[in-house]
Amino acid sequence: MKRALLVLALAGCETTGTALRDIRQHPLPSCDEVVYKPSEERQLDLLFVIDDSASMAYRQQALARGFRQLVDRLENLPDGLPDMHVGVLTTDLGAGGYEVSGCLGGNSGNLVDFRTATGFVDFLEAKGGSTNFEGTMADAFQQMIPLPTNGCGYEQPLAAMTRALTASVNPDFLRRDAVLAVVFVTDEDDCSIYPGSTLFEPETTRWGPQTDYRCFEQGVTCQGAAGGALTNCQPNAVSAQVVPIEVYEDFLLQLKGYDRSKLVVAAIVAPAAPVIVGIDSSGRPELLPSCRTEQGGAAKPAVRLSALAASFGDVGNTQSICTDDFDPVLRSIGSSIASGVRGCIAH
Repeated sequence: MKRALLVLALAGCETTGTALRDIRQHPLPSCDEVVYKPSEERQLDLLFVIDDSASMAYRQQALARGFRQLVDRLENLPDGLPDMHVGVLTTDLGAGGYEVSGCLGGNSGNLVDFRTATGFVDFLEAKGGSTNFEGTMADAFQQMIPLPTNGCGYEQPLAAMTRALTASVNPDFLRRDAVLAVVFVTDEDDCSIYPGSTLFEPETTRWGPQTDYRCFEQGVTCQGAAGGALTNCQPNAVSAQVVPIEVYEDFLLQLKGYDRSKLVVAAIVAPAAPVIVGIDSSGRPELLPSCRTEQGGAAKPAVRLSALAASFGDVGNTQSICTDDFDPVLRSIGSSIASGVRGCIAH
């Protein structure tokens, strides 16, 4: 049974009631239960992990157009826009050392450079009235997106995030006392592999054709058989090839001293269901899309990323990538991030 804890104090807030709540699923109290206290040290580190494979061009453009909605939610906080770092990272880490078409480099966890009037910066920074970019933050973000869409088709957003948030890779981005918000944007599920994994090898004898079915087969467990809809799909916690999502949940928690109120995890992905495995023209199994749009195209079920966001309860947010209008998606995520910065959930 999960242990319910009495929250006596929160950073920037004082409790006015004695209601018990489950800290794992409800790390933040209702704003109706706290007295808001302005703080001069409201910090937010916002990391976007964006799929840069060939199918993502339109969705990246929609993301850039909708970013203004997220910023609006933060500007509407009682004290206005917090002290912000905004970084962008791609899902491309290469193919585990194998020579695979489209997977020859990888970002090694380095943030995407932003071009400014005075040169390049690793991330956008805004503190008070001072910024390292010209114009608004939304304008600066739009100048960087869309990214090139020639990245590896074996997306590894969770492993890329881990590298990017390692102090030696991007030493100035992550701050100890800041709320950390991570937003994943991808039309396929995570396929973060262990070092030394052979899952991406070009040889097809062991793992079959070089398709995302390899990642699904090793990274997800379901009930049912190829040729129809599968049920009870969950991230594989014992895979020898794909790293369990619990490793990444614990990584994020460690960064914030296991204080879930300092984290927001969002995923703009395909719905985790339905999961349907069809049979291709060669008689081999293939993972079918769980959604599609006329302009954005199809997207495959994101069982792993959806489960990771859900594991953070109220500070997790999963939105469908199968929409041609990202405005409501980013409004929702902006509201989740604003709650994290404020220290309570507004109703």
